Amino acid sequence: MGKRVLIVDDEAAIRNIWTHVFRRLGHEAEEVSNGTDALKALESGDFDVLLTDLRMPGMSGLDLITALERDERFSGLEIFVCSGFAEDRRGQLLARRGVKRVIDKPFRVSEEVKYFRELWTDQ
Repeated sequence: MGKRVLIVDDEAAIRNIWTHVFRRLGHEAEEVSNGTDALKALESGDFDVLLTDLRMPGMSGLDLITALERDERFSGLEIFVCSGFAEDRRGQLLARRGVKRVIDKPFRVSEEVKYFRELWTDQ
């Protein structure tokens, strides 16, 4: 059974790429363009995975992660950060509850397909 993934990025092209990746792997993917909409979607949906950008207008990805940490309903959510601005914060991000991996932009789609395929095989 596939995962239900919420993709959060203010760049439509990036959201489209990730949606394609997750659907290609047999998972359900939904997209939103900012942290505020992501929080609403997470509160009303049953997601297994969050993939979020950091720099977005309004509520940033870091603000979103902080809000999720404060709410026990999201304690099992797998979080992946995809950003061009995370290099100097990689360790801090990985120490946050639920954050499994930091993916640097630009990324190679083929590498991400391989990573997620291997990560969720046999789950």
